[in-house]
Amino acid sequence: MAGIVCGISRGVEPRYSAVVENAKVIPQKLNPRPQEELNGSQDLKEDFTALYAAMSDADLLELAAEGGLRPEAEAPFAAEVAARGIGPAAIAAERERLTRARLQAAVGRNPYYKFKGTGLRFRGNTFLSVEDREQGISLRTRWVMLWFLSLIPLGSYRVQTPKRKTSSWQYTIISRERLSWPQVMRGWAETSAVIILITWLVLWMHRR
Repeated sequence: MAGIVCGISRGVEPRYSAVVENAKVIPQKLNPRPQEELNGSQDLKEDFTALYAAMSDADLLELAAEGGLRPEAEAPFAAEVAARGIGPAAIAAERERLTRARLQAAVGRNPYYKFKGTGLRFRGNTFLSVEDREQGISLRTRWVMLWFLSLIPLGSYRVQTPKRKTSSWQYTIISRERLSWPQVMRGWAETSAVIILITWLVLWMHRR
């Protein structure tokens, strides 16, 4: 029901609690009519107009960046956004902020147990541009590590390294890039070399 009242299309869920909370709280304050009592597009337009008028600028901006509105909600929403002076540049900036926030939440924290060499860790250090080098932003590949061996590459990202040496989960994720196969092949080559060396040592000791 919350998605219908807010004007969000079916199957498109808002990803941030602020929008969801408004979808649940604001309709209660406005006391909109039940869906079965809404007759015609004019009634829907009036309800959406009142709903968006009650939202804060921050919530409108986030909803504009998320998109996915129902067709009958688009006109009232566009009118309210225009009345608040929220332009395309602000919406694009908010969309970029949300994208980075999702990336940071998804891959920014990488638990890694140093004494076991096991967990999630960024490896590699490739600069894609001079600007990235100056800002300390490098291309790194996120790995599943086991006993200090790189096993499964999970993706490559532009990562801003903190100025002070710290654990990998505090790195700032800038963007996701195509999987860096040179870094993947280097990681697998190192892992293969260690496995071959251990296997050779075991066989050599067994033959003695």
